[in-house]
Amino acid sequence: MMPKRPAPARRPAKAAAAVKLPASVFLLSVRPSMCTPGEPIIYEFELTNTGKEPLWLPWSMFPDRVRGDAELPPGYRELAVSLKMDAANGAGSVLGDDAIAAGSEEAEGSLRSVAAGEVVRMRAPATCPSRTAGKRDDRSPQHAAVYVQLSLRPGTGTSPAAAQSSKYELTVMPH
Repeated sequence: MMPKRPAPARRPAKAAAAVKLPASVFLLSVRPSMCTPGEPIIYEFELTNTGKEPLWLPWSMFPDRVRGDAELPPGYRELAVSLKMDAANGAGSVLGDDAIAAGSEEAEGSLRSVAAGEVVRMRAPATCPSRTAGKRDDRSPQHAAVYVQLSLRPGTGTSPAAAQSSKYELTVMPH
């Protein structure tokens, strides 16, 4: 009798990669455009539905009210919006917390339909980044390239769809 061959080792499952969101994102402004590290800032951007179908975006800024206490409601989805610093300036670090919007078919008014070609304008809070390492006596302003990153997750166990804006220059002043 021949000995059994061991079963081949299973490869770990790969994390699902983000797919492209059928939208374009344009960063309009960061206010104030000159800030000191840790200062609250507000960024404003436009999202354009570049697809051929309506895009249903979560629109409630109260995810706990949409999620509820039990299982996720039908059609639940989340939109995470973050302002990030360019990798050359700060390794793609998020400036503050992600702004999370949630929506579901059961929570009235928590989803917004964005028609093909339609543009919506949004604002979210962030935090002015730290200055990059330099001379201790460096009192000159530093410039940071920032961009908006959107991630739409349509339910649990699904791959997020993502979109990213072009870069915008933010001036970081010394303390």
